[in-house]
Amino acid sequence: MIIKQALRVLAHKVVYNGVVHSMAVACVYVGADGLWHVEIVPFECETEGTSFHSGTLYITGAEGAETAPEVLFS
Repeated sequence: MIIKQALRVLAHKVVYNGVVHSMAVACVYVGADGLWHVEIVPFECETEGTSFHSGTLYITGAEGAETAPEVLFS
C-alpha cells in the first residue's frame, strides 16, 4: 500500500528496509521540506491516538524521497 498522508503506528515488529525493530513506533510523514520521512523509535509509553498493529509492519522506501514509501501490514 502506498500511503497518501502521515501515518503513526505502534507495532510488535517494524521492518524498515530490512532492519528489524521490536515493539516500535513508526512515523511516516511529509516534512517541511516536502519530502517523505520515516522515523522508527522504541516503544516507551502509550500515546493516545497512536494505532496499534499486533503483527509486523513492513516499510520500504528511501528516506527523504519525493514519493511515499510502501507500507505493508502483516
